[in-house]
Amino acid sequence: MRAVPSVDRWHRTLTPVTGGIALFAAFVIALQPAFLSGAVDRRYALLVLGAAAAFGLGLLDDAKSIGARSKFGGQLAIGLAAASMGVRPDWLPLWAGIPVACLVLVASMNSFNLLDNMDGLAAGTAAIAALGLGLLAGLVPGSGSSVVAVALAGACLGFLPFNYRPRRPAALFMGDSGSHMLGFTLGSLALLASPGGAGGAAAAVAAPLLILALPVLDTALVMLVRFSEGRPLSLGGRDHSSHRLVYNGLGERRAVAVLLAITVNCTATAIALVIFQDALLTALVVGATLAGLIAFASQLVLVTEQPGRVIGLVAGGLEREEERSANVV
Repeated sequence: MRAVPSVDRWHRTLTPVTGGIALFAAFVIALQPAFLSGAVDRRYALLVLGAAAAFGLGLLDDAKSIGARSKFGGQLAIGLAAASMGVRPDWLPLWAGIPVACLVLVASMNSFNLLDNMDGLAAGTAAIAALGLGLLAGLVPGSGSSVVAVALAGACLGFLPFNYRPRRPAALFMGDSGSHMLGFTLGSLALLASPGGAGGAAAAVAAPLLILALPVLDTALVMLVRFSEGRPLSLGGRDHSSHRLVYNGLGERRAVAVLLAITVNCTATAIALVIFQDALLTALVVGATLAGLIAFASQLVLVTEQPGRVIGLVAGGLEREEERSANVV
């Protein structure tokens, strides 16, 4: 299973997409001692089962390209099953909790699938988000499992050296198997990070949303642009936030660094809100952060691809768009 360069993709070389297998294996192996010792409760066993299903769906798509409708149907089935079995916020009534959780899980799987568009971006974002959710679990009693979050972060950090290499293209992609697994797991952790009682506080609810702000921002940007141009969301494209930063003059590595810095900032803000636990402060900070992200996205929408612009570092040095032609995605 390999990703083949094409005109609607960013990568330049034939690259294996089996990194998701390593990601999932590392995640599950790291959790074995916690499950065997009883340190993780039943809901997180369901989370891992759901992550396995999401991984399997993505792996099937990597191997056979099952199509957008079949993939969405699989995502919906996985999200509904997980939400029905307990992967949902317990501060919502059942009639609301199940559809909300299903929506979050499906959206998260798709968001990370879309975010996996430049070397190191999806894995780096997932590692930061997982560490943030792990810290959140430690700060708010009953707000989730630090063990599960840290295990996911460790799997991502172990994968990054193969997916994010200075001056060289990635040696390995996570594929749909990896992006689906990461999206489902992080979406589940976010849902379970807002417990009853403590979860009623504005900060405990807002924090997971802030931590996952970048995938939401990128997905919203892509949806807006493609719908306005009459293009299906399921088709590939070089119109993501990372690509637009490159078209605006940044190299690939700097573009990824900027987006990861946004994730770090949003995560730090989320943790600070949970520490201070002030509803008014939470509303003001979330509003300001949202306004900043919208302003950032508004500027990116105005950026268009510029032929001839230097687009980043590759094995032989800097390359220009017209020199790469059909060999680059």
